[in-house]
Amino acid sequence: MKLHFQICRDFFFHFVIIITILINVFAPVTYKQTKKIDDFDLGYQVKKEATFGNGTDRLFYFMQVSDTHISKYVSTREKHFSTFCNDFARAFDPSFVIHSGDITDDKANKRGIFMNHPNEEEWETYANTLKQSGFYHQSNWMDIRGNHDASAIIGKYSDNNYYYTYSPWGQYLNSIGRPQVYNSMRHMIFGTYNFIAIDFTTYPQVSAPLGFFGFITKDILDDLEAILVDAEQNHQVNQTILIHHFPFSLLSSQAVKSSKGNSIKDLISKYRIIALLDGHLHSTKAEARILDGKVLDLSLGDMKKHKSFRICAFDEDIFSFIDTDIDHTDPIILITNPKDCRYLSPREPLEKIKYSQNIRALVFSPIGFDSTTIAKATCQIDGNTVSSNMTKISDVPLMYTAPWDPNRYAGETHDIAIHLMDKNGNIITSQSQSFSTTYHPKKIGKGIFEIIQHQNVSTSIIAWMTILYLFYGFGFVILPKILRLVLLKTKSYEKFDHKMNNFCERKAKWWKFPYHQFLSMIWKFGKIPNSIWFIFLWAVLSPLFIPFVLGPMIVHTWGAGFIWGVAIHHSVTFYPMIGFYFILYFLGMIFPALTVVSLPFVDRDLRNFSDFLRNPTAILSACGILAIDGWFIYLLVLGYGAAGLLLSVVFMWNSGILVFLIIYTIKSHSKKKVYEKLVN
Repeated sequence: MKLHFQICRDFFFHFVIIITILINVFAPVTYKQTKKIDDFDLGYQVKKEATFGNGTDRLFYFMQVSDTHISKYVSTREKHFSTFCNDFARAFDPSFVIHSGDITDDKANKRGIFMNHPNEEEWETYANTLKQSGFYHQSNWMDIRGNHDASAIIGKYSDNNYYYTYSPWGQYLNSIGRPQVYNSMRHMIFGTYNFIAIDFTTYPQVSAPLGFFGFITKDILDDLEAILVDAEQNHQVNQTILIHHFPFSLLSSQAVKSSKGNSIKDLISKYRIIALLDGHLHSTKAEARILDGKVLDLSLGDMKKHKSFRICAFDEDIFSFIDTDIDHTDPIILITNPKDCRYLSPREPLEKIKYSQNIRALVFSPIGFDSTTIAKATCQIDGNTVSSNMTKISDVPLMYTAPWDPNRYAGETHDIAIHLMDKNGNIITSQSQSFSTTYHPKKIGKGIFEIIQHQNVSTSIIAWMTILYLFYGFGFVILPKILRLVLLKTKSYEKFDHKMNNFCERKAKWWKFPYHQFLSMIWKFGKIPNSIWFIFLWAVLSPLFIPFVLGPMIVHTWGAGFIWGVAIHHSVTFYPMIGFYFILYFLGMIFPALTVVSLPFVDRDLRNFSDFLRNPTAILSACGILAIDGWFIYLLVLGYGAAGLLLSVVFMWNSGILVFLIIYTIKSHSKKKVYEKLVN
């Protein structure tokens, strides 16, 4: 029973540390927009006059799709993309369509999950689908590379960089030097809208799982700043949108600055950027957050599996959007006024909502739906009917309006619902959302991937790598041995050992538990024999100079992944995913092993291996270590083949040594024998 308690106590202490670190590394973003928008500088001089009338003269809309992952091994993905282009995009007739990356899957083989290899056949499928649906032109299609489109490509001008051969925008970029930042100005009668695409991939881009983050460089920031300055000085730009594949939270090197000393956050804060449109996370729905209370960071779900796409609209320069999927056979309703109060931004002329004349909603019907079955549209606010028959003001796009008095809804948030009805009075489809005429934002709900929506995951990983190394590597491996040697040298070890044994066995108050447990574990680890201690010292120090990963990171091109960077093809790039594996390596391998291995040297109840086997907690702990080791090894095999497995000193060899050490130590040494060796 005592043994059971001690093992549980030790592992609970590690569990608390792990949870604390993960919460800090991947802390959910707090919603910074907690006060009314009108307390901010809106940046707009809005005339107090009627807006949102019965016309479409200040309206335009576009669409977004992401992560199609067209694969020659999985035919359904081509079908999904073709359905989107032909049955939805063509039917909705947007101003243009944005593809935010991971156009093709680029897998080396049918069973490959991580190993990438550019497939020209997949790019041909992409181009043919666009041509057949009428979107193979810069004017109505804007795309950008994702990590899959760039994986396993050595350089910018490599022959297998098929984006520049088959993409409509890639062909244009090929003629101007293949820049990583480019823009498209959309000139309307009522204003100009600037869409800036940023390719955050790098050269060479190694295969997954390491290539999960985007990379910011000085050249990218210089080009982005030049485009933003030009738009501000030479064009009357109404709104600006950034398009890239990686969410802002997954961009590494955010401390990099442009030649003028501006970071990516500085540029986003300084210039009138309303939204970042991206993908990459493959979520089932939109993942959204607001950066610094100003800029929307909107991650779209994938077309690959979840069949997601997005419809966006600027109505009176106010940005609205709705996410849906190609399984949606009924009409789609996008309410443009009043705007969903979860996505309010001070960079919009929000006062127009307060002085608006009409509720406005766009309706999009996919091919196969007979729009003549829509007899009328009705509108309700807070359950009360505002209009039982909204006015249809246009057919293309189909828009309904209803007069209203915004002043009646001043104060907190309200709920609006619009229903499309058939001639029998049955509801065909509905759309509802919350709004506020006085700019009270509503907190964005938690999404599946909110756990990684930290403002700078890369920096957090680096910080906690350092903290872990100092706390665990020095505190639990090096410091205990130094302390023991000092005590032996001063001949005060036996006296201090007696006091510490009593201290370790004493039950601590709950508020003293971390302090008590930390000192207890330091003392226990110091008793590990030198022969075993040197193995742990190797496990701690080896990641500094031994590769975590060594193998074909790009087809036919080998690389070595260290915690400080990946060396491949005459270049070294820091990949934050290695840092994440480093954290898991410490928490999941070294120190659970330390806890188990130290037991026979300090616990009087553990006499032999059979005692260990009879303890369920100890068995579960050992199985947990084996499971973590197996998962790391599995990822290596998927990404870098058998070579990546056999040549991984840190994962494969060190893990094997630690697992062997756990079994051998507990089986071969009783507490009595160990103490005899220590005393003698």
